[in-house]
Amino acid sequence: MEIKKAVIVVNNKKKEALSSAKDSIEWLSSRGIDVCIFKEDKNVFPSMNTDIKDVDIAIVFGGDGTVLKAVRYLTEKCTLILAINFGKVGFLSEVEPTKTKQALDQVLQGEYFEDILHDVSLASSVYKAGLPGDQKI
Repeated sequence: MEIKKAVIVVNNKKKEALSSAKDSIEWLSSRGIDVCIFKEDKNVFPSMNTDIKDVDIAIVFGGDGTVLKAVRYLTEKCTLILAINFGKVGFLSEVEPTKTKQALDQVLQGEYFEDILHDVSLASSVYKAGLPGDQKI
């Protein structure tokens, strides 16, 4: 799968996550990837595009809660999530911050391992299953 457009999802309360996200935006853009953000992050990235339509991958900088936030918004917008772990537990965030560029490079080259990427539809099923009753997201 060729990656043409990525959405950056960041826990902007974590300085290290924010810094890594900014570096990754520059890195991805320099390789011709169209990078966008969620509208709610516009105050942190004022010049960034907020059109998340047709994204190929979400790159998440945060913990498991940030991954679940991405899943909630992206269920029907993209299929893959690459989660960089800036949280404490890391059940859903497989990549350590020091390996960010290496993981991004592998994903862009199609040489990634399935264990570092999450399928949004599967994660969405898990997220929805955790809601009481049949609540809609």
